[in-house]
Formats: sequence, structure tokens, C-alpha cells
Amino acid sequence: MKIHLGVNNAFIIGRYPRPKEWLKILDEEMGVKIVQCVWESFDFLLPKYLLMELASEIKEEAEKRKINIHSVFTGYTFTYSHLHFHPVPRFKPYYLEILYRMVDIISLLGGVSMGTFLGALPIKEARDPLRREELILIAIQERKELASYAKEKGLKYLMIEPMSIPREPPHTIEETKVILEKLNEGSPLPFLLCLDTGHGKKDGGVNSDPYIWIKELGKFTACIHLQQTDGKFSYHWPFTPFYNQRGIIHPPQLLKALESSGVEEIYLFLEIAHPRTEESDLRLIKDYKESLEYWRKFIPES
Repeated sequence: MKIHLGVNNAFIIGRYPRPKEWLKILDEEMGVKIVQCVWESFDFLLPKYLLMELASEIKEEAEKRKINIHSVFTGYTFTYSHLHFHPVPRFKPYYLEILYRMVDIISLLGGVSMGTFLGALPIKEARDPLRREELILIAIQERKELASYAKEKGLKYLMIEPMSIPREPPHTIEETKVILEKLNEGSPLPFLLCLDTGHGKKDGGVNSDPYIWIKELGKFTACIHLQQTDGKFSYHWPFTPFYNQRGIIHPPQLLKALESSGVEEIYLFLEIAHPRTEESDLRLIKDYKESLEYWRKFIPES
């Protein structure tokens, strides 16, 4: 089993928006050579030509520092509310256009994939089983159309991230298997998963256990977002001594689960979030460095 350790850059771009700044920190202070970029690395309000200029700037600096931009992934802003399941039909094409822009961007950056969660359903639609299923099937078809475009742009696969509540499908292991199978039926590109150690249904059952998720779905997974958690909520804690004592994510146990899943190659991306406070700004880099050092004890080649 081949394992690659990197970071998701959501933690840094809001504080260091210039590519030369955040790439320098990742390289020189953290020794990071594999990065997953969140969509907030690119300002959606900019016209496409400026987005591509920004992507070119990131590409140039990353190549200079020998940093691999592996993929782009959904972040934390307005896409979270409206991606795919926007209730106003005439607005939806404009949100879908963002998916295609992100394919263009990761293609230019030389990465292999673009990933998202499937979407957040409005409460009204989420509580109507027939309408919920209908919207999920529409989203699956739209993703297959996106896969055709992604293949033309040279991507290797697309990713979907399971979440934690029914309004954000898929949210259980079984639902994930069903949706993933439907995505891959006749798709021009493979669909793989991005798992998250803090996601999964919080009901105390099997869908609450991150290790069961990994054992069951690891072989269908391209990457995992690493966060420390107590299993009760998706906190995105760092892997520092204080949080490791409270948390349930332990590298040996996670690596053992991956081994038993049958996956041959996987990327692990630290996805740690800090509140927007002055104290957090001062602690941010230190927490990430400690978290990386902790995981490198178990994945020394990364």
C-alpha cells in the first residue's frame, strides 16, 4: 500500500492569500510537497481569465518549489449551500458552471482530480423522500456529464465526499455505496471517494465509526481528509498532544483499517480548521507543523 501525506490548503489561504506566501510557508516551514487546493484559492467573483491567471501563478510557484498540486476540492463558502441542489432552476446552471471552471483550473495546474461533496438539499426537499431521490439522480447525471468534460481536460478521476446528515447525501456507508455505483455506471471517468475522519452519521452506530467507513470503502477511496475528533462532531481539531488525548483518530489504527480495505494507493490530506481569532492566527502554523510531525512518525517517507 502506497500512502502520500499532504495538506488541504483551506487553513492558510484566507490568512495568506498570495500564492507565493502560502506556498513558501508550506514548503519552507512545513516541508509539504503535496497540496489539495480548496476552491477558495480562486475568487469566484473574478472573470475566468483572471482565475486562470491566478492558477498560472500558483502553478509557476509550485513548480519552482517542486510542490505537487494534486487536486481541487470544495471549500467552505457559498458552494456549500447551493452546489447542485439550488431550488431555483434558472439559477442552477450558474452554479454548475463553477464545477467546469474548477476542472479547467486543476487541468492547468497539472493535477489529477476535482472533488466536491454532492450537495446540500434544502430542508423542504430533504424531508420529501421522492423529491430527495429525484434530485440525487439529477445530480448524478450532471456529474457524469462533467466527467466527459474532465476526461477531455486530462483528469484521471472525479471525487465525491460523504457527509454527516441526510440533507447532505451520501451520509451513510450504504448510501455511499449506492450513489457511488450509480455515478460509475456508464461514466467516462471513474468516480472515487474522499473520506473524512470527522464525517459520518453521529448516532453511535456503525456509520459513526471512521474506521468502519475506511474498512468498508477504503478500496474505492482516492484521498482522506484528516482531522482529529472525539467522534461526536466534525471539529477539524489538530493532531497536537492536547487534542490527541481527547480524540479517537490514531494513525496506527487508521493505517490498519486502510490495509484491510485493500486500497493500493491513497492520499492523506490534513484538513484542520482554526477559528478566525488573533490567537488562532498566531497558533496556526505551529499546530500544523506539530500535526505533520505526528503523522510523519507513521508515514516517514512523506
